[in-house]
Amino acid sequence: NAPGLIYPGKNHDRLLNKRNRLLKTLLLDAKIDSVQYFLAIAEPLPSKPLPLPQENSHLLQRFIASGNKGKTMRTTIDHSIQKIAATIIQQHMESLHQNAIHNAAVVITDLKTGKIITYIGNTCSDTKEQSNDVDCANAPRSTGSILKPILFAKCLDAGEILPTTLLPDIPSYFGSFNPKNFNKTYDGAVPANECLTRSLNIPMVHLLNQYGVEKFQHDLQQTGFSSIPMSKHYGLTLILGGAEVSLLQINKVYSAMALTLLSDTQKNYSLFSEMNPAKKTTMQKASIYTTFKTMLEVNRPDEEGNWRVFESSQAIAWKTGTSFGNRDAWAVGITPNYVVSVWVGNATGEGRPSLTGVRAAAPILFDIFDKLPKSKTWFQKPETEFSTIPVCKKSGYRAGELCDETDSISVPKTCLRATSCPYHHTIYLDLQKKNRVDADHEDRKNMIAENYFTLPPLMQKYYMLKHPDYKMIPPYKAKASYASAKNEVQIIYPKPGSKIYLPKEIDGSQGQVVFEAVSGHANETLYWHIDEQYISETNFIHQQSIYLEAGLHTLTVIDKNANARSVSFEVLRR
Repeated sequence: NAPGLIYPGKNHDRLLNKRNRLLKTLLLDAKIDSVQYFLAIAEPLPSKPLPLPQENSHLLQRFIASGNKGKTMRTTIDHSIQKIAATIIQQHMESLHQNAIHNAAVVITDLKTGKIITYIGNTCSDTKEQSNDVDCANAPRSTGSILKPILFAKCLDAGEILPTTLLPDIPSYFGSFNPKNFNKTYDGAVPANECLTRSLNIPMVHLLNQYGVEKFQHDLQQTGFSSIPMSKHYGLTLILGGAEVSLLQINKVYSAMALTLLSDTQKNYSLFSEMNPAKKTTMQKASIYTTFKTMLEVNRPDEEGNWRVFESSQAIAWKTGTSFGNRDAWAVGITPNYVVSVWVGNATGEGRPSLTGVRAAAPILFDIFDKLPKSKTWFQKPETEFSTIPVCKKSGYRAGELCDETDSISVPKTCLRATSCPYHHTIYLDLQKKNRVDADHEDRKNMIAENYFTLPPLMQKYYMLKHPDYKMIPPYKAKASYASAKNEVQIIYPKPGSKIYLPKEIDGSQGQVVFEAVSGHANETLYWHIDEQYISETNFIHQQSIYLEAGLHTLTVIDKNANARSVSFEVLRR
């Protein structure tokens, strides 16, 4: 029969002649009558069979792997939206391929029903070289910054912060862990909500350290991140991508948060169906609402920079994430209608310089939202879960008795447990307000009390660079007792136990080690000692370049009130 040479779609004339000969034989053998013969002869040959649809192969394989092989499965996928999202991904991949970025995944939840309507596990390719068969939507990958909004919301729940509370943004060491911001700069102190919108790493690590790593791990598990086990090896890196989650988990968790806000007006959702078994969120409505409002202020990618000026624009709460080594780019966006989650990267784990959440994943996110029906309203504020309280304008904490500039802001009621401002102090000055004095060395009638906003020295050093109106506390008068002066000397570099390699100059000679310290007082003089030997003094800018031999050393910095800080370190030769 030569089925490889003659079949529908190939050698049409030979197949037609073969069929007609067979019909003629059947007629002559009286197997069919003449009417049947002429009707059969008149029928056209079938054309070449169309290929089987492959529009959701990854979801199909997921069903098969879960024990449903041979069964008919009815999904909640919206074919039209699935096709639109797939087309947008393929359009973006044309440019991403040029930078050797080959894979992407998208999951979309319809918040009216609570069901997943788009599941794209990977991009399409004619070759097998780019791992397109891997279901990247269900593959655990490093989170980058995508968990920061959840920590922010949980800290609001616990009353650890107000949305405006200042968090440290300074050179920080937690054992051997030395987190850095993406832009490698420091602001000294930044409001918590701004830390989230700017996705600053250092303040978020401080916030996790304050909240508790194990407590946050437990929260993540309860929320739906089952791929993060209770293990101590994550540490503070957990908030910067130290753990792995899947795009599907991210979509479910943010969907559960959004549905919590919608639960009063839309009771018939089903996020917990067989296809979509997410856990309910443990977060309070007010904390979720505040977090989403904060996420509205995130700067859009360059292409969306003027999004607010368009009449068709809609409010989208969104967050991006970039894993260490630029291996994973994340973006999640939330409106009252949809939650869209995007992952871009390489299934092989290869990193690329431009593989960041803002550059690679966010443009896909906003192109998809642009094609979805727009939401004309925002989430309704759960008014009964908010309270209005006075807040210190400078520190963002609850206003204390010494805070002279305050605002009244609406915060979740859980924030009523937050502490009051720790940065305002009453300082006594002389009549000229040039020097600080105390009652032991100055007549009370010659003392003026003033309230000062005073940050710790290291925070103050970097905060002043961005806030030129910051007022440093004047120094003590020389005759004031040493006991009156608080030790506000801090050594920025080196850190205790540091191992320092000596640099080499261009001419090959031994370079100097540059040390740095900071004082909490204006125009303070600091005196530098190495191994109990006096080196020199500095004023205002406290940096010291020193030649050192290899071995163990101790740096001591002393102010004029005999307050001292010391740190031991080791110098190594390469």
